[in-house]
Order: sequence, then C-alpha cells, then structure tokens
Amino acid sequence: MKEFDILDRNLPIFGPHFLEASAGTGKTFAIEHLVARLILEAKDPIAIEQILVVTFTREATRELKRRIRQNLQRLYKNIREKSSDLDYLKAILEKGNAALLQAQERIESALIFFDNASIYTLHSFCYKLIQEFAFETQNGFNLNDPDEHAYLSTLQYAVKQVLRTEMKSPLYSPNQVHFLLSQYKFNPEHLLNHLMQVTKEDRKLDPFPSFIELYQQFLSVLPSLSSVCSFKFVEEIQQLSAVYKQMTDKNYLKEAEVWGRILETKTCSLEEFDALLTKNSFLEKITESNRKIRAKAAVFTYADLFKELQNYSLPLLQQAKDPKKNFLRLCALCQAKSQLLLQKADLYFPDTIVSRVHQALIEHPELKEQIQNKFQAVIIDEFQDTDKTQWQLFHQLFTPKMQTFCLVGDPKQSIYAFRKADLYTYLSAAKIIGKDHLRYLNTNYRSSFSLIEVLNKLLTKTNSWMPIPELQSYLDVHSVHPINLNLPYVTAPVHLFVAKATYRKRARWPTISTENQQLFAFIAQEIKQLQIHYHTPKSKIAILVKDRYQAARMVSFLSSQGIASNFKRGVALTQSNAYFGFKEILTAVLDPTDSSKIKTALGTPIIGWTEQQLIQDWKHPCFGLAKIHFQALKTIWEEKGFSCFFHSLLHTYFDPDISVLQKLLSSKQTELYLDLTILAEMLIEQEMQGYQGISLLRALNDIQNTLEEGRFATPSQQEEDSVRVMTIFMSKGLEFDAVFALVLASRQKTPDYIAIKDQLIPSDLEDPRCQLALEEADAEKMRQLYVALTRAKYHLYIPVILDQLQIQIQLAEASPIELFLSNWLFQETNWQKAYTLIPTITQDSIASIISELQPNITYSLCTQIESLPPSSKTVPPILIEPEGILLNISSEHWLSFTSIAQLEKKQEKQTHSFIEQNTLCSMPLGAETGNIIHHILEQCFKLHYHCPIDSHKISLLIHSLLQNTLLKDWQQVIEQAILSILKEPLLIDQISLSLSELTSDQMQQEMEFVFPIKEGMMKGFIDLCFEYQGKYYLLDWKTNYLGPDETHYSEEELITEMNRCNYLLQASIYATALKKHIQLFDLSPFEAVFGGAIYYFIRGKKFYHFYPTFME
Repeated sequence: MKEFDILDRNLPIFGPHFLEASAGTGKTFAIEHLVARLILEAKDPIAIEQILVVTFTREATRELKRRIRQNLQRLYKNIREKSSDLDYLKAILEKGNAALLQAQERIESALIFFDNASIYTLHSFCYKLIQEFAFETQNGFNLNDPDEHAYLSTLQYAVKQVLRTEMKSPLYSPNQVHFLLSQYKFNPEHLLNHLMQVTKEDRKLDPFPSFIELYQQFLSVLPSLSSVCSFKFVEEIQQLSAVYKQMTDKNYLKEAEVWGRILETKTCSLEEFDALLTKNSFLEKITESNRKIRAKAAVFTYADLFKELQNYSLPLLQQAKDPKKNFLRLCALCQAKSQLLLQKADLYFPDTIVSRVHQALIEHPELKEQIQNKFQAVIIDEFQDTDKTQWQLFHQLFTPKMQTFCLVGDPKQSIYAFRKADLYTYLSAAKIIGKDHLRYLNTNYRSSFSLIEVLNKLLTKTNSWMPIPELQSYLDVHSVHPINLNLPYVTAPVHLFVAKATYRKRARWPTISTENQQLFAFIAQEIKQLQIHYHTPKSKIAILVKDRYQAARMVSFLSSQGIASNFKRGVALTQSNAYFGFKEILTAVLDPTDSSKIKTALGTPIIGWTEQQLIQDWKHPCFGLAKIHFQALKTIWEEKGFSCFFHSLLHTYFDPDISVLQKLLSSKQTELYLDLTILAEMLIEQEMQGYQGISLLRALNDIQNTLEEGRFATPSQQEEDSVRVMTIFMSKGLEFDAVFALVLASRQKTPDYIAIKDQLIPSDLEDPRCQLALEEADAEKMRQLYVALTRAKYHLYIPVILDQLQIQIQLAEASPIELFLSNWLFQETNWQKAYTLIPTITQDSIASIISELQPNITYSLCTQIESLPPSSKTVPPILIEPEGILLNISSEHWLSFTSIAQLEKKQEKQTHSFIEQNTLCSMPLGAETGNIIHHILEQCFKLHYHCPIDSHKISLLIHSLLQNTLLKDWQQVIEQAILSILKEPLLIDQISLSLSELTSDQMQQEMEFVFPIKEGMMKGFIDLCFEYQGKYYLLDWKTNYLGPDETHYSEEELITEMNRCNYLLQASIYATALKKHIQLFDLSPFEAVFGGAIYYFIRGKKFYHFYPTFME
C-alpha cells in the first residue's frame, strides 16, 4: 500500500494520482500543500489560476480557498525567514539563495493573484465554461447565473402549473386524483413538495399510460368480453359473499351495477370507466386464497366471465388506480414543463449544465484543447460524490494529457446517492487511472490512540461488511495509524448503550417512548458525566440524528434536563422562529384593526410579550398603545417603504423601557436577530422589484414552499456552549470530542419509489431491479455508519435496540447498526439471509463483542438508568409542520369604517330602488368601486395569476381585497367577472386575443407619462399597455353605470357614454403618449403597429375598440 506523504520531498507530485483518504487523515491538508508544491516545484512557472481545484459544495469551496491561501501565507513567511519544519520546503532552502528567491517570487505572485484562483464547485466550473465558450456550447451569452432561488422558483411554478392545468380529464380522472391525494393525506402541499423533490432530481421516468389511453385500451378489450343480463349479474355478485371473505361492502354492489350496464350494452363512458376504479374491487376478492374455509360448493353462471375480467380487465384497472404510477406520470409532466420554463429563462437543471459542456466537447474537438491550455494541473476533491456524467467530462477533458491530474476521495464515505453520487463511477475511475497511481492517506490526525485502536479492530474483523452489490464484492477497510499529537489517552473510548423494545410491524423504530425513556435519558446522563469527569465542553459534543424531527425531540428533551443544545440545520430561515414570527407581525401591521392578529404578533419571540401580558384585558392601556404602534408601522411602510418600516420596527417600544432590538440583543437571541435581518433584506429586494404590501407577504410565504436550502439557508448561530445536534450529512468533515451516533439505531421504511441509476420506478420487492436497488441502499447505510463512527476524537457512543419479540423485519428496513452487527457476529454475506439473523441478536451477542474488544469498549443497558428528574426550565415545543395560513389583509384603497358607512348610505339611495340582487350592475356607484376593481385587476397581472389563470389564487386575492370594503357582498360576482375578463377572447380586427395569453414582458401596467404640449406639460397614467402579434394596444378599465343589466351596454350606448365622458379625448392623449414611447425603440410607422384603444366597461362585460386620433 503506497502512502501519500505530501511533506516528503521525494514524493513525486507530478503526473496522475488517485488518492484514497480515509476519515481524519488530513485530506484538505494534503490538497493545500499539493497546490503549494505545484507552484514551487514546477519546471516552468505555474500561475495560481492554472491549477484547477474542483469540489462539490459551496461551503467546501470556501474552506479550500481559505486553507490554500493561509498555507501560502505561512510558506511565504517561512521562506522569508529561511526556516521551516516542512521537509519539501527544507529541500528548497538547502538549494541556496537562487532557489529561495524563485520560491519567494512564485508564492508572492500566487498570493497577489489569488482572487483569480480556479477553485470551483463542479457546476460553477461548467457555468464558467459555458459563459466563456457560449457559441460552442450552443448557449446564448445571456445565460443567467446559477441562482438557486431563481432555479427553484421556476421549478415550483412549473409544478404548480401542472397541478392546476393537467390533473384533470383526459389525463387524470377524479378517482385517480383521489387515490393519489390519499397517499399524502389529502394535503396538496405534501404532494407539491414531493413533486418538487423528484423534479429537482431530474431522473428518467418510465412512461405510463394516461387515463384516456387506458380507457381506450379498455374499449378495445370490451367487445371480446361475454355479455350479461345486468340484473342477474348484480344478483350473482351478491351471492359471492357467501363464498368469499370480505365481500359485504355495499360498494361492491355499486361496482357490479356499473359492470352490469357496461357488459350488457357493450358501451362504456369515461365516467363509467372511472367508477370502476375502486379502492377494492370484487374481482380482487374472488380468488382461491380468499375463499371461505367452510363455504359450500356453489355454481355461478358468470364464473367464466369473472375469470375473463380478472385476466383482461383487472390489470388495466389496477394500473389506472395505482397512485405510484400516476404520481410518476405527474412527475414526467412536471419535468417537461420545468425544462421548458427553465430553457426560456436561460436556467438549467444542474446536470444539464454538465451535459452541455460534455456534448460541446464531442461536437467541437478544438474546444477540448482550448480548455486544456488554460490549466496545468487539476485536483478533484470529494471524488466519491461524483456521478457518471461528471466523471466522463473530467476524463474527456483532462486525462491523459494533463501534467498533473489528482482525484481525491474515499469510497467508504460515499453517502450522497440521493444526489446521484455513484460509487461505481469512483471504482471505474480508479481502474482507468491504474493501480500504479493509487495512493493512500492512512495516518489519522483526528482521534486518540485508544479510539483508533478499538475502531481498527471493530471495522476490520471481517472484510465483507461494506458490500458493493452490483459487483458482488466489498470495499477494503484498512487500519489507520494513530499519530502522537499529545492527545489524552481515554480508557474504553467506545461505549454501546443498549435499549430493549417491542417491535410492531411498520411502526417507527425507535418509538417515541423508547427514545425518551431509554436513549435520550442515557444521552442526557452521559453528557453530564462527560462534563464532570472529563470537563468536556458541551460545544465539543455531537449527537447524530436521523432527521430534523428527531433532532427537535432530542433538543426538547435535553432542554428539559437543563442541557443547552442546538440543531445544526441546513434549513435556517424557513423553519426558524424569525420566519414564523415575522409573518405574524407583517400580517398584523397590514391589518392593524384586527385585535387577534395584534395579540398573535405580540406573542411572537420577536416582540416577546409574556403570557401574563397577553392575558390582560383588551381595555388595558398597553394594548391600546400596541395598536397605535402597529398603525404607525403600517403608515411608515406605505409611505416610506419596507426598509424604513423594518428600522422602525426594531426601534419600537412595545414594552415601556426596551425596544425590540434591545430586547433581542439583551436576551442573547443573536440567531433570531440575524435570521430576521436576512429575511428583511430579502423582502427589501422584492420591494425593489415592485412588490408591495400583501404581495411582499406572499413572497415571504412562498419561500417556505420553494426552498429547502441554498440562498435562504443560513448556518445556525449556536450558543457558546451547547451540544451540537445534526444529521450524518451535516457532520461530514467535522470532528468532536464525544459523539453519540443515535441515528445508527433508526430503521427506515421501504420507500414507495426507488432510484435505479438515473431512473425512478415504483417500489416492488418482486422486481429484481428493486431488490438490487434496495441492497445498494443498505450498502450505503454501512458507509453512513463508517462516517458516523469516525467523527469522534475521544468518546464514541453507539446505540443498539434489541427487539424483545424478535420479529422478522422487511428487506431494506434494518438500521445501520443492525446490519453491521449481523455481519460482525454471523459473517453472513447473503443479503436476504442476513435479514433473517438480525432478530436473533441478543444481549448475550452484545456481551460477546465486548469481551472480544476489551478493554477499550464497554456497554450498558438503558433500562438500568434511573429516571431523570425534569428540569424547571421551559421546554420548547416539539417541531411540527406548520399549517398554511389564509391571508385576510386590507389594501391601500380600503376605507375606514365611518367612510364606508357613509358611502354605503349614499349608494343605497342611488341603487337599491331599482336593483335588488347583487350583480355587476348593482355595485355601488362612485370612484371607490372603480378604484377597488382596478386594484384587483392590477394585482392579478402583477402577481402573474392571469397567465395561466390561477382561479384559486385569484379567489383568495379578491377575498382579501374586498374585506371591510363596500364591495364585500359582491365577492362572488366580481370573481366571476374577473375570470371572464381574463378568459374571454377580445375580437379585434379579425384577431382574437385573450388577456390570459399575455406574459409579463408583453405588458406594462400603470404606465406613467409626461410630455409637452402648447399649454405646458401633459401627464397621466395608462391602465394597461400591451403588445400582441407585433402591435401595441392601450386598455382602460371603466366601471360606468349605464343601466340595471347587460342589455344597456350595447355598442350604441357605449359610444354615447364615450362621448358624454369625453373618453375620446382621453384616448387621444393616451395614444399620443404611447406613440412617443414606442418610437423610442421601434422605428416603424406608429400607425402600422398601433392596434388601437380598448375601453372595457366592466359592469356590462363589454368593450369598445377604436383608433383614437393623435394630439398635434
């Protein structure tokens, strides 16, 4: 085994290297010194930008940049001082002043130009190439930056559009939608999130037939089926209950009635076919296995027909109602829609960017040479996280011509299959590079001697515990060497804590009670012991958990025991107190007359009123003062903008002697304050793009649906001394004095969908492909176990849960520690047989492991731990998924209660005498009606609810904008009118156009204009200008009252009203303004591209189109 000692002067650093770096062996240290040696030792000078360093996360990129720069700075200092402990630098010092001067110049140049260093994530590297070689990669020069927010927002819009427009006949039937939603407990948000996740992964999907296609297949089978008398057929189905079990459900009779009609008439409508899609069909029940034991022999007239239906029709029906297949069909639609929208926006799936570069290299061979000439050395970090396409790109570009090509990784830490990381790509690359170039980092700089000693024994007893299923082989797990870094020797650094529980099939494992009464209790007690006996700071203790829900339960329990802890999370803002609290405050500010909203806002952690304050009577002066504060904040927001509002909020005194900002900082809620400022900055950016009021609140609400990480994910601002709680994925690359690997005891349910390479298919344990994929998932659990066990420096705690009933568990559901112990104890290499052995693991089995590895390992039973007394400290609530909030917020056009009452009085006298029903024509007269209707239309276009039409959001918008206004009783009528305005085509000069066809870049609302005339300056606003098929139109909304119904809005009466109100002059002014504007960028004669003016009379749902004259 060849070791890679980067400090050794005799190590050949040029040429290809495949570097396998086990956990804790100084991988980043090796890379930073490799970069330095390439700069120092190259025959011809290598500039810092000629060394390409690629890794796989932005955080890793930042860390590498920091480490490489710091190392260069240290080397520069050592060279100037002519002193160093580094062997390779000593070699340079020994060569004399000339070599020393050259080394100083090269390091100095690297530091001067370090900002040009080529240190990228893979996708940002490909993005740079696409920008630089736009023509060759067949991309425009306006490719957008890889903005995670824009990318995910586009995906979300695509998914929502598919849900709105595609989940209906003929693609989906009502029953198909019902069965699909039932998988998500009828929560559309859960379905949306799952669709987002799969769409983002961009995997290949098998094509499944749509509802109409299955219906057509059914019609083709129908003529071959035997005919029946529908009455006798239903009667015979009733008799089946005497022979077969579970046949008493009345729904079977309804199903039989439908079958009877279909088979008797030999016709079937779409509705009837949908009615056959029942949760349980009688055809699935009349089988030999379901026959009653004591059932008497019976002869059925339609026995042969039943078999026909089971053989030819039932498979179609089962496929039609299969929610997994219908979900994957939906995923395919979302993928297609998102690809189209991303392409229009010059955004791409991350893997698409890699594929574009790869394809360009094939089509333009000269491009490869141009890219190669940019670099003299290539270092690829975390290579185990690479997928096949990414490796093909690297291989095509940089082997074998590159002077130095170094792949760095560890197959034992390949745990990102959900991100398409492919262990087999790593192994394939190792073969290509060749064994002669394979080197290892085997000196562990992380852990104590005693811990390394016991881990070496634990992890190398068998050579078959880390399988490679597809190759039917195993990864090598080598012993690592400890280094004497004066780390304290710890007796028994590994401790197994064993819980006993009773397993119920398909139940959570561990159960909540097992967690609280055994596992959590042990961890809490041991943390206290670590502090007493080893003085271990809480910040040096980590608990590795399954997910954020288990993390929340763990943090809550520790808090109850007076132990500070903090969940290191990838999602900071959308799950933070700042996020939910800020939404409540903004809701109250936008509607300061609603006392309940004010009370909710006051109770948020941001303002922080206590329970004693909140339960006071509403007449208490403190509530009156708070209401005044909220009204003042609303005014500031409306008049001065969101930035001034946020500043004023922080300096508002909701408590007599302390402002919001002072309270946040004095109570050491730094994390809350920082999250709050990030949210505010985001909303200020949104405001600059034209969002105001309610639309800003919607932008804040949309973050939760759109983002799981990326731009709005912020690292947790942890308490100075608190236990770190995190997932295995978050722990990678980190180290702690003590680690509780709690996650290793968690079982996982068999997933509904399985990823096989780049393809996603429904889970089916009978399918050999699924079996292999599930075996691969278990193999990754072993690599996760390796990562978890190698995070500790001194103390490692491993949980084991023994099932007292020893119940057999399903394939792929075992916990990582169960799989590991099964191999360690029984050395069974057959995957399925190993599962039969897991329930046989007992306390004696654990004791045998301890006796073999003593004295460096111990164990204890969690059931022997005495109950811990609860702490008096308040326990924070368990993390639960928040429910959606229906917004009900006022707009800037709304009136006070007094003015509304006066206006309604006035309008009642004018309209009530001749119109008794709520219609468009009966809406109150006056400017306020026009303002409100105008504002609704403005918001529909501004929020893009018109293209495509989102009737649900439009309904919510109208509901929120009409509350407390004189039009609140006309909500349904106005909603129907708005949808009609958007949907109905406008027939203009033999052109049919619909406003729902106009995209945001085809229109401009409230176009302000100013131009000179003889008398002075003419100014105003045009309601809506838009371009359609090369012509420009102006549109004005009118709510004029011409009569009690639509018959009074004939063309003749519209012309009369236009003349009476001088609208022809108004249109002339608007047309002149539009002409002056268009001629700034379109040199065509304006008369040739002017489509005319449209005056839309909303009460009558009629419009008048004409060509106004232009002002001189």
